[in-house]
Amino acid sequence: MTDADINVAVIKINGRSPKVGYQTNTACKELLYIISGSGTLEVKGKDEIIDFKIGDVILLDKNECYAFEGEFEACVPCTPAWTSEQHKYVD
Repeated sequence: MTDADINVAVIKINGRSPKVGYQTNTACKELLYIISGSGTLEVKGKDEIIDFKIGDVILLDKNECYAFEGEFEACVPCTPAWTSEQHKYVD
């Protein structure tokens, strides 16, 4: 897609993402719809780990630092559109 306001991807995670630390998106919100599998979401600075499974929806705000663990596939629309330049890895 070439629309600057929104785009979508299907992601597949097997293990921990990122391998160490956290990741963040500095410009967009991400909405994850879990297509298959299951996993956990850890948000930096929060004391809880969120379990998710097929059919669950997760909203990640811009600048929220997070990490996934599990084996799952998700449809991920982003607004404004995700770009590699605004995706960052953090400790």
